[in-house]
Amino acid sequence: MARKPTDTVHLRLRFGEKLRRRLERAAAENKQSMNAEIIRRLEESFRKQDQKQLITSIVQETLTIIGPRGAAVVPDRRMEVEPEPGGLPTPNQKVKKDEAP
Repeated sequence: MARKPTDTVHLRLRFGEKLRRRLERAAAENKQSMNAEIIRRLEESFRKQDQKQLITSIVQETLTIIGPRGAAVVPDRRMEVEPEPGGLPTPNQKVKKDEAP
């Protein structure tokens, strides 16, 4: 009989003591079991991989739509907002441009 996606499976792993200690410390810092830490890290790595694939797909599709000469070259300039004294920047504040490095 095939396993359901909701089934929990037991898996024996072999890895070095250095990695085991590192996982143990991370689990303690995150106040969870080593098993939960391992699962969280595996799921996070798959999420990152999925995001990277999605971004790559969107960029490729965008480049297909605009064509190779459609993208303008924009100089690398940093934009900084000068905050109000003692407060967070507001949308109406003056923007200062720094020279490109």
